[in-house]
Amino acid sequence: TLPHAVTRPDLDRTLTDMASVLRPGGLLGIQLLNYDRILREKRRFLGVSSGMRDGIEHLFFRFYDFDGQQLTFNVVTHKKIDGKWEFRVGSTQLRAITQRELADALAGAGFESIQWFGSYSEEPFDPGSSGDVVVIAAKSG
Repeated sequence: TLPHAVTRPDLDRTLTDMASVLRPGGLLGIQLLNYDRILREKRRFLGVSSGMRDGIEHLFFRFYDFDGQQLTFNVVTHKKIDGKWEFRVGSTQLRAITQRELADALAGAGFESIQWFGSYSEEPFDPGSSGDVVVIAAKSG
């Protein structure tokens, strides 16, 4: 996903590569978490979710570690096997791509007519409250 482009040059290269496979006027659609809100709120813990997989109970505990625009996204996965809980921890680095940074990067990669939405249902994007950001941009030319 785009937040795995953890440096600005990585982000620029990724969007330029995307533009290179589109015809002039071709559309690019991007969906991201609203990192403007995430960075502002600095809400570290995202809660627990659960489910069954292959008859084994799973619990997922997700949280962020903040370091400027870099985030470490952590997931602790608990599995109940033979009545005992086991766990493992997985982490990945992410770049918290804000609306301003994404707009600049899209323009630099040759996109125009950028539209911002707060969901796939095209509700208006609000950096302060939207959970997601959905972007539609056209390749210049």
